[in-house]
Amino acid sequence: MLEDLVTEGLIAWYGVSAAEPAQVEALAGPHLGVAQVEMNVLDGPSPVTAVAHRLDLGVVCRSPLAMGLLGGRHAAGQPVPEDDVRARPFEWLRWFRDGAPAPEFMERLDAVRGVLTRDGRSLAQGALAWIWADDDRAVPLPGFRTVAHVTDTAGALRARPMSAADHDEIELLLGRIPVVLR
Repeated sequence: MLEDLVTEGLIAWYGVSAAEPAQVEALAGPHLGVAQVEMNVLDGPSPVTAVAHRLDLGVVCRSPLAMGLLGGRHAAGQPVPEDDVRARPFEWLRWFRDGAPAPEFMERLDAVRGVLTRDGRSLAQGALAWIWADDDRAVPLPGFRTVAHVTDTAGALRARPMSAADHDEIELLLGRIPVVLR
């Protein structure tokens, strides 16, 4: 279907936003160029990235800051304003519950905060550095509301990907890789 649009000259390339590898596979064609995935340090790597790599696709990450939770401006139990989208009970907005940061995500954040902010990074910069360390094809799409947010986010480019050791420490702290006893 999308390849037909390429043949008709209506588009040159296309991408897919996917939660499952099968969604990418179903749309795979010669002009599929990118897969958009949900990926952040609190949720971990996306299962879609493996198929994106196999198909030689770019990877664009939505929610890299977990709807602002990884921006460092929210505290456990602290409600967001009522007119904030995070105050709504949308199914896809799992990082917040009842208008405040979800306790299980705050626990994950507290467990890795020190590693994320190592080397002088802000929390948001560390979250982006984790993505780049996890997947060298990944391009995070962080949101922002202020010039200060943009400046902080842009500072992640100076910090570059975090070290493999820091990445692995986070994965271990969050229980995504087993402890190896030597």
